Amino acid sequence: MENWSYYKRLGTTAKISQARLEEKYLAAVSAHPKETEPENYALITEAYHTLRDPETRQQYDIIKDYNFDPNKLFYAAISTYKRGDHGQGDLLLHALLNQFQLSMMTLTSFIDEAVAEEQFDILPVIQHYALHRSHLDKESTAIICSVLAVNFLDYEYYDEVMTIGKILRETYPEYLNLAAVSLTLAYIHEDQYDTAVEILKQALPEANQETQLDIQVLLLWLRLLIEEEEWSKLPKVVAQTKKAIKSITDPMYTELTYDNLTEEYDYYYNEHLFKAAEVFLQLLATLTNNQDPEIWQGLTDIKHKIKLENEIERIAEDDQLFPLVTRDALNYYFTGVVPEKELALMNDLGLPPALKQEFEQDIEGYAAGILHLKRKFPSIYKAYQDKWDSRFDQLTAGLSRDQRRRLTKKK
Repeated sequence: MENWSYYKRLGTTAKISQARLEEKYLAAVSAHPKETEPENYALITEAYHTLRDPETRQQYDIIKDYNFDPNKLFYAAISTYKRGDHGQGDLLLHALLNQFQLSMMTLTSFIDEAVAEEQFDILPVIQHYALHRSHLDKESTAIICSVLAVNFLDYEYYDEVMTIGKILRETYPEYLNLAAVSLTLAYIHEDQYDTAVEILKQALPEANQETQLDIQVLLLWLRLLIEEEEWSKLPKVVAQTKKAIKSITDPMYTELTYDNLTEEYDYYYNEHLFKAAEVFLQLLATLTNNQDPEIWQGLTDIKHKIKLENEIERIAEDDQLFPLVTRDALNYYFTGVVPEKELALMNDLGLPPALKQEFEQDIEGYAAGILHLKRKFPSIYKAYQDKWDSRFDQLTAGLSRDQRRRLTKKK
């Protein structure tokens, strides 16, 4: 009887009216009483409880029409949505979700297929099922939510991402790390930075409990700390990230982490933010077990770049340096890095035209400023020595010996 259709269990056919179902049920349980045939009694009762409700009966009839094959039914739902018949698509999808006990893997594959077919209206239905109707355990439900959050974020469904965030934080906080990156980025996009930081902090692993599942959260936390220039907090997070990297057992995580670290390194390096770039290069060294000679050479080279970065920051804040020398240093360093409009603002110095002209006419002050930079900021001087020397020669070409001698005494 277990393999019989629900109608056959009740001794009838799909043509039976709703009103006569109870009659058939009573006759069936009378013929197969609970006391002597408990298994058959349970199967009959299961059938009746499904068929007596018109909505669940309709859903059962739908899955029967598709030979009880969830994949066939799902693709039929996809096709129906694509035709624009959302009403029928909803019927098929609800039948699929309510009449089958779908595994986490099946649900995630359905999510991927819906996204591939650009049928995004399916995603909230799956989300509601996973949260309110499914048989899944907490971890599987949280994984489904994280997969949905990633896809909602990719297609800029920020409200849906934040809805998932609220549910995870309140109901599944122990699994928040699975979706924390998507949630954080969504809240940042919606200008809710404090909430984004709160979520990320909540998802951070405890010390010495880091795993490969925490890597993405830790990398995003590193980025936020770098953006906020909270350099003093970096060593602790870098140490945690190294532990998480060393815990990797799945080659997929190794490849994903390598790609992420490389992307972060390239971004900060190209932006001339070398202190930040070094962080991710160090993590790449950890990931490759310190066996990649190119990474080791990169770590050596970047220390020189960091000296330049530190000096350019000090130059920008040095009130004693001749303004046009400050301008030149920033121009040399940031050409090709920042947009031309931003570079033009640096060159302008924000000075009134009359004062700027006065500085340009102060040939001795300008030349003395280059000598001052040479002494105080040797890395920046050496990096662009040809340009500094050429500018100095131009400035001093018409100076007398006494004027040249005075340059070394100027600040």
